[in-house]
Amino acid sequence: IADATLSQVYLNLGDAYDRLGDTANATATYQRAIEIAPDFAKAYFETSSYFARRARYDLADSTFQHGLEHGDARAVDHFNYGLSLLRRKKLQTGVTQMKTVLDKDPKFYQAAFCVAAAYHDLGAPVDSSLKYVQMSLELNPQYQPAIKLLNTINGNKP
Repeated sequence: IADATLSQVYLNLGDAYDRLGDTANATATYQRAIEIAPDFAKAYFETSSYFARRARYDLADSTFQHGLEHGDARAVDHFNYGLSLLRRKKLQTGVTQMKTVLDKDPKFYQAAFCVAAAYHDLGAPVDSSLKYVQMSLELNPQYQPAIKLLNTINGNKP
C-alpha cells in the first residue's frame, strides 16, 4: 500500500476519533498520518484544520506552514486556515488566505464573503467591502450572511 494511501486511512481514522470526541486518539492518529507520508501535503492541511477546530492555533499554524513546504494547498485548505485566522482577529493574514482561495477557486463565495466581512471589521473603505460582498452574492444570491452584510454596509453609507 502506498504511503499516501495509508496516510489517508489514518486521516479518515482521525476524523472518526474526532467525531467521537476522542481527542487523544484523534491527535495521535492525525500526527501518525503525517509520519507515514511526510511528503503528503494533504495530511498536514487536514491535521491543521483539526488543530484549529480544537483551538490549538499554534499547532494549526505551524502544521499548515509545514504542509506548504510539501505541496500546494487546495482552496478549501486555505479557506479553513483563513477561517482560523479570522476567528482569532488576525484579519490581514486571514484576508490574504481568503484571496488565495479566490485565486484558486473564483466561485468560492464564502471566501469572498469573508474578505468583505474582514474589510468591514477593519474599517476599510466601503467600496472594498462592497466589492467582495457583491462578488459573494453574484455567486450565490441566497447567501444570507452576505445579504445581511450588504444591508449593514448600505445602512452605514452616508
